[in-house]
Amino acid sequence: MPEETRTDSVVTARDWAAVTALGLAVFTITTTEIMPIGLLQPMAADLGVSEGLIGLTVTVFAFVAAVAAPTLSSLTRRIDRRTIALAVMAVFVVGNTLTALAPNYATLVIVRVVIGVALGQMWTIVAPTAVALVSTRHAVRANTIAFSGVSIASVAGMPLGTFIGQLAGWQSAYWALSGLSAMTVVALAVFMTPVAPAGSLSLRRLPSMLRERNLRVTIIITALVITGAYAAYTYVTPLIVDTIGIDADLVSAVLLAMGVAGVAGNFAAGAFLTRTRSIRGSLGVLVGLLAVALVLVVATSSLTPLVLMVWSAGYAAIPIGLQTTVLRVAPAHREAATTIYSTTFNLSIGLGALVGAVAIDRAGSLAPTLIGAICAVAALAVTLRLPTRV
Repeated sequence: MPEETRTDSVVTARDWAAVTALGLAVFTITTTEIMPIGLLQPMAADLGVSEGLIGLTVTVFAFVAAVAAPTLSSLTRRIDRRTIALAVMAVFVVGNTLTALAPNYATLVIVRVVIGVALGQMWTIVAPTAVALVSTRHAVRANTIAFSGVSIASVAGMPLGTFIGQLAGWQSAYWALSGLSAMTVVALAVFMTPVAPAGSLSLRRLPSMLRERNLRVTIIITALVITGAYAAYTYVTPLIVDTIGIDADLVSAVLLAMGVAGVAGNFAAGAFLTRTRSIRGSLGVLVGLLAVALVLVVATSSLTPLVLMVWSAGYAAIPIGLQTTVLRVAPAHREAATTIYSTTFNLSIGLGALVGAVAIDRAGSLAPTLIGAICAVAALAVTLRLPTRV
């Protein structure tokens, strides 16, 4: 039987602090994942490789996490989730330290592969663990807090790391991440209580989960919308400058505004999902928001500044909507379902970035956004196959 969430009467301030510590962990691992994007030039120059090869470390990170997730989820299915969270963040302490000390590109890639494995493990336990720390009626709120780290990493983590890297060398950004990883270990150790596994399955039984129609449909939606979202969002800077025509000096301000909209979208999605139990309706609204924004960006430039904010809000809201849907359609096997979801999510990140790269090289800066719009519209159509309630 899965570990039940706690009753309302025993949810304490420490429990919410533990959920917040999970959010800090998500912020730290996400910032580590995307940091090379903000440090392409200095890292490439110092390590003697092209910017494209530095960017490839982000794709490798995502693919390794996707491959590692199901295997590690099976191997660790009986281990206390607090122990796993502490071990993962310890790996990030060491990994970020070794990244700062990396003498060449080969070392960088090896280190990224190792911490990518740890990332895959973390993604399989974050959502079920956040839910297990609180009561059932606070489950969406707990996931919103935990996964807010993803949005905040984009709006604050990477820009701040980029600033530190430009000011004191790219290694300094990774020293800062090493310190933040260590702080996260302490926070988890202090606030998080032991958490039993929630409905884990052995590796060979994971594919059987896809026989559950609602989970299978949710995974298809995930593959479509995340591939499209990352094809488009990874190349938003060329879109802003080359297609929309915003001055290059204003790009950082535009990205900051989009990041703030993303954080707002993250918490708005959490509030919305808390108030509705509709499966098809709730996910359909969030996917539809992203689809409409991407279509408008492709179709018009007159409303683009506002539409960019809507796009960013939808982009940040989607992971909350997808993860909540996964937990709702597979309540008896939360971790097993989340493992399949996180594997699909990470594979789709890598695929989206690669598809976007080919599109922008062959068809210009608007092409990745067009692909994103097509994928989002297709995902919206698939949501119609979800039930209203489960």
